[in-house]
Amino acid sequence: MARTLYTLQVSILRGPMTEAFMRDHPVVTRTIEICGDQTLNQLHRAIFEAYDRWDDCHLSEFHFGPKPRDRHAERYVLPFIYDDPDEYDEQPAAGSTTQTRLGRLGLEVGSVFWYWYDFGDDWYHEIRVLAVGEAESGERYPRVAARVGDSPPQYVDWDADEEDEDEEDDFRREPMVLLEYHAASDTRLTIQHDWEYGMTPALWTAIVVELDPLQAIRALADIGWPALEFSTEHLVMVAEAAEPERLADDVRALVDDLGIAMPQAHLLLQANVASADDAIRERDTETLLRQIELCERMGITVGVIHPGGERPATLDAERAERARRIESFTRLAGHAARHGVSLAVENMCDATTPARSAMGRRSYGATIPELHELIDAVGAPTMGICYDTGHGNIQGLDMAEAVRQCGERLIATHIQDSDGTRDQHYSPMRGNIDWEHGIAALCEIGYAGLFNLEIPGERGLPFDLILRRMEGVLATTLWLLERDMPSQ
Repeated sequence: MARTLYTLQVSILRGPMTEAFMRDHPVVTRTIEICGDQTLNQLHRAIFEAYDRWDDCHLSEFHFGPKPRDRHAERYVLPFIYDDPDEYDEQPAAGSTTQTRLGRLGLEVGSVFWYWYDFGDDWYHEIRVLAVGEAESGERYPRVAARVGDSPPQYVDWDADEEDEDEEDDFRREPMVLLEYHAASDTRLTIQHDWEYGMTPALWTAIVVELDPLQAIRALADIGWPALEFSTEHLVMVAEAAEPERLADDVRALVDDLGIAMPQAHLLLQANVASADDAIRERDTETLLRQIELCERMGITVGVIHPGGERPATLDAERAERARRIESFTRLAGHAARHGVSLAVENMCDATTPARSAMGRRSYGATIPELHELIDAVGAPTMGICYDTGHGNIQGLDMAEAVRQCGERLIATHIQDSDGTRDQHYSPMRGNIDWEHGIAALCEIGYAGLFNLEIPGERGLPFDLILRRMEGVLATTLWLLERDMPSQ
């Protein structure tokens, strides 16, 4: 019988590191493969060696709960503490690290637990399950499958670091949180990566919708994202500014100064250019025309747009809606072409609660052939498709097959994960989408746009933690692309 193999991403959350180190290494993770019949103590040793530590004379624990050292968490401790908790003034633990095997912990893709090493320096680590599969015969486990960032020194020579720093404020003597966003810093944190196959990891800016457009772009660039999608929310902020053109120019200048890419925007999310209400249809179309003009000014060349529509109850109503949609998109596509912008029509998904209409469906554009039908009817060469992976998952579409159906018309992506029951907008690896074959299909068709994450499902955290979370998401995305892209 094949051994169960867990792929774990181990990220440092906290430890005694200088700010200089954190600036140079904004993301530090290790991806470790370990079998289900191996113990937490073996995982401890794998983490210890993966981070190039040398002095293993400290205590360590694994915690299963909402956060490290949570008082309700299940703790797995060293055997002498487990055997005699009273001697060490400890609460009873769930188990010993030398006796507890990973396969008995109920781990699944997306599970998160915590590792605490050295109770004086307090190195805290997040461990996230990226994949569960079968071990390769003949391979030795645990093993390190990927590294991002250098290993921080186990013990910092603060005096030497102080001599090397130009300013006292550039380092701290107390433990620091890794991947912290320094709002006042002029130093941009970057990840150097050779983007093969044309796909570039990107993040939609509304993950920090609390910030204005310029602040949002800078914040996400500072934590290492090499590309962005300008969100509907921030596009509306530009359009409603006192001087929209000036703000649009400032956005473009900032993107250029930061050296990142922002070729894609999500046009008005709520627009319904196929509405039976003439006033609504005209209002939304005019808003989109204006947003397209602002996109050109910001250097954005792809605008993601929804196909619009309601739930026609009769065949005549459906035909009328189709005619309105084609008329509106013909107008929009012509305007976009004159401003150097391509329109990427996004696939939709059925709602989960209302009853189906008499026409037997809820959302136009929930299948890829319908998007091709619309593009063919408009006949604009600058129209293409934005494939939303989560929407497709709700519809039961296989990502790889859907990507192949999009073919050369695929010019944008909305990357999100889900369990297929609703539009959850999680980061990749938190749901059940088959990323390995989906990414292989993107490479197969020669897709060269953004691998753009639209993940509002990750926003349920305090603001500063969202930024740290997005650095971890970037590390996961890098690992995912590097793992699943075919070798040259």
